[in-house]
Amino acid sequence: MKSVSKILIAILVLCSVSAKVRAAEDDPARLAPKNYHVRLDNHECRVLDVWLRPGAKIPMHSHPNSVVYVVNGGLIKFTNEKGQSQVMRMQAGQCFWRNDEEHAVQNVGKRTTHVIQVELKGVRIF
Repeated sequence: MKSVSKILIAILVLCSVSAKVRAAEDDPARLAPKNYHVRLDNHECRVLDVWLRPGAKIPMHSHPNSVVYVVNGGLIKFTNEKGQSQVMRMQAGQCFWRNDEEHAVQNVGKRTTHVIQVELKGVRIF
């Protein structure tokens, strides 16, 4: 019984370490520091202040479950890990939910888009 407990603890530790490594590899704030500014980061959430000028492209990255508030709207193209794209028209004052996801982003509009994204921290299964 003790050996089973030790094995389970070792697996949990390895899973948490691998999750942290993956998060660092595809963290938008590290991939695009001119576009993503971390305003708050604690054990409950991370708040990102996101600015995308017309034509700006952000490479593939991931987010946990998030709430997004649009400060300045625009036309944004999201491309998922399977290569499927969706263009979303965001309007100032809009607030919406996004499930955890991996995507690339491009501002395909003519205006700078500004959003506040609140990433909720919790268990993520990769």
